[in-house]
This record gives sequence, structure tokens and C-alpha cells, in this order.
Amino acid sequence: MATQSGIVWVSQSAATPGNTLNGVTYDPENDLWVFVGPGGGGTGEILTVPGQEMFEGTPTFTARTSAGSTAINGIAYGPIGGSLAPLRAVGDGAEIQRSIDGIIWSLDTTAALSADFFAVHFGPGPATLNLGEGFFVAVGNSEIATQTPLFGLPTDTWQLVATEAGVWQSVVDMPDVRWVTVAGNAAITKVSVDGGITWAPFVTDLSQRGRTIGFGNRRFLCAVNGDVESNPTGENSNWSAVTTPPSTSVNALRHIEGSKWVACGVDGDVSYSLDNGDIWVTQDLGVSTDDFFAIGYDHTRDLVVICGENGRVFTSTSVVVVESPSLQPNDDHEGQALGRLAEQFKS
Repeated sequence: MATQSGIVWVSQSAATPGNTLNGVTYDPENDLWVFVGPGGGGTGEILTVPGQEMFEGTPTFTARTSAGSTAINGIAYGPIGGSLAPLRAVGDGAEIQRSIDGIIWSLDTTAALSADFFAVHFGPGPATLNLGEGFFVAVGNSEIATQTPLFGLPTDTWQLVATEAGVWQSVVDMPDVRWVTVAGNAAITKVSVDGGITWAPFVTDLSQRGRTIGFGNRRFLCAVNGDVESNPTGENSNWSAVTTPPSTSVNALRHIEGSKWVACGVDGDVSYSLDNGDIWVTQDLGVSTDDFFAIGYDHTRDLVVICGENGRVFTSTSVVVVESPSLQPNDDHEGQALGRLAEQFKS
């Protein structure tokens, strides 16, 4: 008998008590969890944990040196291939960092950018550029940027691809079709259908400003203030409220696998849906003074990780309960036991 990940949660030792963790990702190439946040002085914080330690519930959080000097707001892993860095972290002042191993970090070239960036995501690039697995896209305050391609490879230099008034704070891709980002200050999305190069703004029929967006199992889900709404294409129409949303505001949501989604948000609450985001169950994890901001997933171990204020880190994985078989009167085991008992009284 098994309990699915995303349902039973375990609190881990606080990574950095007093500090906020804004982002988390799992890097399968290095079997490493990476957490990021503004840091105590707003100069950026990067922490790593080996994958097996996190799975076993004995994480050792190791601080890594940030290559930048500003708060770090988001992080993503991408199977970029070759010797290219699979990790990207974005932050204030257009600082974008890269790492090959999650331990040593270097600044990318972002002279064309000026905004504070809040989210980064890896997905397919333009088909005409033949970028292999794809490239990274970052979104922030009025700016959307991508890695600059060169000779069929994404580089460590970034280009500005769109400017639009809005606090773009979450971005996701619908594989091989489109990218969608959502504004945190208005009911607006921007959509790219050419691999992230050109973006069209849409005043949507979202009921409120968006907070975070995700895609999985053939649908987009967008968390708005106090609700979750769905859309099959992510464009300007057809957004509709799910049947039973999480009971508190959501800061992050993520498709896990199949029809399962996980969301986390304010007041120490986490929610899950087993029917592709239509009906949600909300749980209070007992840390009501702290909000959660990010979700990561280790597919191989079926391990979900959330993080947030005061360095809070919670984990959830599949729990398997093995039940002992009941013995029947004619069971061989019982017969053998009775036989051994009878032998003891022979004399």
C-alpha cells in the first residue's frame, strides 16, 4: 500500500533560519538540490544539498558563493547538453548566474538587460535555430530575455526579446508549441509561439492578476489571488476557475506527473490535486507564520521539495507500507509452528 508524494510532508532542519528561500531546483546531472534566495543582506544566497541526503531526510545545507551582489529570485535546471551549464539563477539588477556543478557560479553577460528578474525556465527554442534540447528564458520587471544563440548553441550572453509593462514573475513552456508568462500586477499573459523569440500580450479573461503559472498533462494552470484557473492553450480566452481551488492563496504550483499537481502558498499551507488540477486538498503544515514560495521535484526518487520563509524546507515522497500476511488455519507456516510446538511435549 503506498501514499503518493505531495500528500504526506516532513519538515527538514531549517536551511537558513531567518532568511527566505525564493527558489529551488533539482539537478539530476549532479544529483544535487539547489536553493536560492535574497540572503541576509540582500546580496544573494545559494545552498546545495546532495540528492540522496534530501531523500533520506538528513540534508546538509552547504552555502555556495554567489557570483553576483544582488538578491536571487529564481533558479532552473535544463538538460542543455555537452559542456554547457545546466543551472541558471536570476535576480535583481539583471544579474543572471550559471553553474556547471551547482558549486561554482559565474555571471552571464546581460548588458542588454536592466530589469530585476524573477523567474527562469528551460524549454524548446526556435525550431529554425536547431538548439537541440532548448534554451533558458527569463522574465522580470517589464522585460523578457533569452540566451543568445550562436552556431546552433545557446550562449552565456542574453538578449532582450520583449518589453511590456508588467511584473512578469512566472514563465513556463508547452513543449514544442508555445511559451507563456504571467504578470503579477494585472490579468495579462504574454505568449510566444515561435520558441520564445517574439511575444504577444493578451489581456486575458483571468479573473485577477496572476501569481504563478504551470503546464502539465495538456493544460495550463494559473494561480490568481485566492483561486486557480485553467486553460488548454494559455492564451487570452478560455481561462476558467477550477472546481475546488486551494483554500489559501498560492505562490507556486507545479505539475508532478500524470494527473498530480502540488501547490504551496501563504500561511504555511500546501495543496495537492490528483485529478489534473480540478479539485484541490489543502493542508496546514503547522508553520502558519511563514509562506512558501517554490517547488522542486526529483522524478527518479519521486521526491517533492518546497521552501520559503525562515529557511523552511519540507519534503514529500511515496510512502510504502508493507502489511504482514495473515495466516489461515491451514497455512503451511502455522502447521509448521504447531508441529514444532508438539515436538516440545514429546517425552
